[in-house]
Amino acid sequence: MRLLNVHTRRLKDFIATKIPRYAILSHTWGGDEVLFQDLANSKHKTKNGYAKIEGCCRQAIIDGFDFVWIDTCCIDKSSSAELSESINSMYAWYEKAAVCYIYLIDVPSGQDPYEIGSAFRKSRWFTRGWTLQELLAPSKIVFFDREWDMIFNDSIMAKHEDRKSRRADLPRERMVLLEEITGIGAKYFEIEFGEASAQIASGCKFSWAAMRETTRPEDAAYCLLGLLQVNMPLLYGEGIKAFQRLQEEVLKKNQDLSILAWGFDMTWRETSLRTNMGLRSYGILAPSSHYFKKFPVSLSKFDNHLKLATHSMMTNLGLNINLPLMCISSSLGIYLAFISGWAVARLGNKHEAFVLPLLKREDQLFERLPGSPPVISVTLTKGSNRKIKWKSIYLIEPKSSPSTWKSRNINPINDLDFLFFHPTQYTNEQSGFQLYHNQMSRAGFSFSRGMLPSAASFTSRDEPRADTVSE
Repeated sequence: MRLLNVHTRRLKDFIATKIPRYAILSHTWGGDEVLFQDLANSKHKTKNGYAKIEGCCRQAIIDGFDFVWIDTCCIDKSSSAELSESINSMYAWYEKAAVCYIYLIDVPSGQDPYEIGSAFRKSRWFTRGWTLQELLAPSKIVFFDREWDMIFNDSIMAKHEDRKSRRADLPRERMVLLEEITGIGAKYFEIEFGEASAQIASGCKFSWAAMRETTRPEDAAYCLLGLLQVNMPLLYGEGIKAFQRLQEEVLKKNQDLSILAWGFDMTWRETSLRTNMGLRSYGILAPSSHYFKKFPVSLSKFDNHLKLATHSMMTNLGLNINLPLMCISSSLGIYLAFISGWAVARLGNKHEAFVLPLLKREDQLFERLPGSPPVISVTLTKGSNRKIKWKSIYLIEPKSSPSTWKSRNINPINDLDFLFFHPTQYTNEQSGFQLYHNQMSRAGFSFSRGMLPSAASFTSRDEPRADTVSE
């Protein structure tokens, strides 16, 4: 790790076991930053970005530190090997820092951060991908305005903050303010995030990044490596494929099925790719973190209901995974795959379950059901006469198109789309192999009106048993 000496303004390399206490800077990049190579040039102090370095070093001296880490000048970005190692290590560097100085250059001095419409609430820092881990990883964070004055000073704390929390640097009121700005629950700021991170579903972490931006498309994935506790090589130039690789690495590491719950509470139009043949489902994994923006809160905790006793492996056919399936129509090949709540659904207990509507192509080959949302929420109230059976399947990329739907004589929108989904979400170009009310009714389910687009309730009825899964 390379650190900047706050007294000499010179860089020094340290091996892992000899790293001293240091402060670390979090900020947003400008157009004239001081880079690693610039420090060898005596004119580097004339660059606009040097004021940021100077302010950081002055504050570190006040706080009793001899070294700071600043990403602009402590990484030699001309070395692809060093850049890759640094990005894979960055979360740990922020986590191990004694304090993280968060410098908001767009926040004037003297403003009240709690006021509605304040510059603090609107700061660009809260919209960037890289700053997500810089907010969560450190054990202590301190916010500074453009003049390097503490934003949460004594007068602000006396006016707004009096509720203590487990973190001395973050009173409860400040955590709530950060939740309002970032959408990250206040409870996640109170815990020691590094220790609790493994218990937070990956889909939840993706949702925190859903509305954040990065300059390069690959960085939308790379900035999440530490939060997801995975490592992978950097391949600048791969574009959005980086996010696909990231999800595959998460699946390799654990059986976190929340990764498959993208597109929740979004219409099929919102989660589909427009082609010259019409709309087409994106496929197995989400194209970007944007598709987790409405990730369900009830799936946020990565516990046993998301840890099915299953395996997963990405192959040349698709994602090979063992999931509990319920057949809705064997003639049309429509199934529901449970990614949570399958046990209580089987036992007939009232409980929310999350399912993937799937279309069977061949014996083990399934794709996401065209015309339906990627994941839906259902609530079992009294039990079902439908069997749920485990099956090893391959979740494949979509093969269907509007022309193939018509060749199967599948009628567009019917009763179920009014009862199960909101009818205004669908148009004729989106019609496909949607779930049908009469199919579900034969299976022993009836639906209540007035449900949200992504939710439904069903109850058991004494009707003949419908199709079941066949091996």
